[in-house]
This record gives sequence, structure tokens and C-alpha cells, in this order.
Amino acid sequence: MNIHLIMKKEDIDPSKITDQQIVVVLDVLLATSTIVTCLFHGAKEVFPVKDNREALLLEKSLAHLKPLLVGEVDGQTIQGFLDPTPLSLSKKVKDKSLILATTNGTVAIRKVTFAKYIFIASLLNGNAVAEYIHKKFENDYTVVVVCSGSGSRFSMEDFYGAGYFIHRLVNASDKNEMELTDSALNAKLFYEKFENESEQILSATRVGKMLLDYGLANEISFVSQQGKIPIVPQLVGDRIIV
Repeated sequence: MNIHLIMKKEDIDPSKITDQQIVVVLDVLLATSTIVTCLFHGAKEVFPVKDNREALLLEKSLAHLKPLLVGEVDGQTIQGFLDPTPLSLSKKVKDKSLILATTNGTVAIRKVTFAKYIFIASLLNGNAVAEYIHKKFENDYTVVVVCSGSGSRFSMEDFYGAGYFIHRLVNASDKNEMELTDSALNAKLFYEKFENESEQILSATRVGKMLLDYGLANEISFVSQQGKIPIVPQLVGDRIIV
């Protein structure tokens, strides 16, 4: 099994994705962590959209579901939408459909919808996704790990999260059958050097500092937990389900 790493959503090349590739998307702060948490707490499905305009159009077509609108633009909650933070949503989503619009994570997910298999990962569930891929797929597949990035820039939190996922996947597999690109290996080594410093790493990033300024240290502490949530969310059509 080969493992590739894409550093940010802007680097995604649709022409290079094939049906022999598995895509794993991460936006640790916060979109994929939020998706994982909401599904774990009973949300029926999450519809990832590119922006608030698309969210409002989709809300009209899904009026029968009475979906919750959740989203942010450049870190600011969209007016009339719920705040897209995991802990704030966890008690509001049971049996609900969510429409989620974010600056980076949902855009990254939408950019890979042409892939056959798309999984949503974070530090919270990276181990569960790694175990699932190891058990379900043959070694002739390639895993493409996508870091969403932050506003077209590299983000250390996604790189760290990718390293965690790759570390877990390699450990679950026959190491002789794993081939990592240099970027994937670099992420794995970075994670292994700071394996027990998740919260410190996330808090030191640009987005982490912004969340701290907003008084959301508890959200960072929560999403820094490794392997806490044992679910494997997958994009099926236009929605993410478990």
C-alpha cells in the first residue's frame, strides 16, 4: 500500500485521483473534528458545502429534514448559523441533519468528491479510520491523505494529524508492504517526535492561537485527544455518514 500526503487543499489535482485510491481528509481545527464529534453524538448526516450561499440553497431543498445550519468564514461564525465547534454542538445534533460550511475543511472534502472512497479523519478518530482501511482494503490501493490547510497555507495541526493517521496505519499493517512518499514520511516522523504533545502542538498553531483568543481552549483540549472516538465517517454522495 502506498501513502501520499497533500499539504493543502489547493494542491489537489483531480486528474491524479483514481478508483484505486482512498482519500482521507483532515481539518483538525476544526471541521473534521466537528464532523466526527457530531456523528458520534447522534447526528444523522453532515452535508459539507463550500460556503454560506450554497448552504442556504441546500437548506431550502432539504426543508423536509429541518437541517441545522452550521458554519464559519475565516474563523467567524456565519450570521444565523450555529458555531462550528465540537463541544458546543455535541448536545444539539442528535437525530439531526447538519449543513456545514467552513473555510477549509468542507472545501477540501468537496474538492475530492470524484474519489471512490473518501473518509473523514481527525486526531479523535484517526486510529479507527486507519484500522478500517487496513482491514477492508487490499495492498494494491493507494491512500491519499489530504491536509485541508488554512486559507491556502500549510497548517501544522493538519500535518500533525496526518502524521498520527499515517503512524497508526503503518503500525496496523505489514511495514514491508507500506511505501510512503517523502511528505508522508515527514509527517509520520514529526508526529512521532511529538506524539504526547497534541494539545501543545495544536495550541501553538496560527488557528490554535486564534481559538485561544476566542476563549476556546476547551475545544482545543478536546480535539487534541487521540483515538477517543471509534467511528469511521465516509462521504457517500453528497453527505457524510457513519
